[in-house]
Amino acid sequence: MNRILTLSLSAFWAIFFALQSTAMLSMLVAGKGTTAFPGLSELVTIMPIISAGLAGVFALTSAVFLWTAGASFLIAGPEGARALQKAVTVAVLTLSLVCVVSHAIMSISLFEALGLYIAGLAGTFAAAGAETLLDSEEQAANDAAMPARVMALSAAHNSLLGQISGRIGPGRGEN
Repeated sequence: MNRILTLSLSAFWAIFFALQSTAMLSMLVAGKGTTAFPGLSELVTIMPIISAGLAGVFALTSAVFLWTAGASFLIAGPEGARALQKAVTVAVLTLSLVCVVSHAIMSISLFEALGLYIAGLAGTFAAAGAETLLDSEEQAANDAAMPARVMALSAAHNSLLGQISGRIGPGRGEN
């Protein structure tokens, strides 16, 4: 089955986390920029080291999703969807880290924004699971029809050999 859903969702989340990493680094270097998390820009002025660490975590999460996109493009079967499920787990851990850091250091709550992103990741996880399920059902249907295909191919092959050798032909019957 075509893995376009897994590929496109992986690419989306890779771009999202890469943009968050770039925004955090932009705020560190240039002092301006914005992230998808309201209130996180104050973290740069309070703790620049932790901001750089979060930028690195965002970049690592983006790399995991990029790896998943490559795996789903190059590897046939359900492995691409399984890789996407693992990448979603990494992303949820990343967002949980953002939640803990923002609450512990700055005493701000990002539950609303993080809840929306985690809901999007849950939808991604469900879509990858559904794609895996559809692949396994399609594979089972192909496996069930395989003996009939082999028998039909064998019968056609034997018939063609009989006609070529002249033993069996139209209107001649068997010799």
